[in-house]
Amino acid sequence: MKKIFAMLLVVAMMFAIAIPMSAEISPEPKPGVDTEIIPENGGEITEKDNGDGTITITINPSKGYDFVKWEIKGEYDLVSGKLTDKVVTIRPKTDVKAQAVMKTQTVVKPTPGPNNQSPSTGVAPVMMAVAFVGSMAAAGYSFKKSGK
Repeated sequence: MKKIFAMLLVVAMMFAIAIPMSAEISPEPKPGVDTEIIPENGGEITEKDNGDGTITITINPSKGYDFVKWEIKGEYDLVSGKLTDKVVTIRPKTDVKAQAVMKTQTVVKPTPGPNNQSPSTGVAPVMMAVAFVGSMAAAGYSFKKSGK
């Protein structure tokens, strides 16, 4: 009986070894995009996974900021847009880091003239003189060079 039991155990082990063991291979993780805005309060970034291996990133600047360019670190293909466009589509080959570089808007405020009047550029008086001389010529007056 011991021999039969030992023989059955050996046969069972041989079948167990002969049955191929398989496990599903985990899919490779897709490369992704990590985004950042410089400075942090310069706007908001939206990312859209297009489902075909491409990702569209969009910057919406905050009030008082202008978008300058994207700085993207890592391996990728630029599918559409330019790095100076607010919307670009990339195909990452590795994980990438996309930074939206922003600058603050500069506002030039004119300084008022004397008595808080609007500043003068100096063009208006010259234009008035040209208009006056032109209207005089149109009225039939002629101008001669002075003989001094």
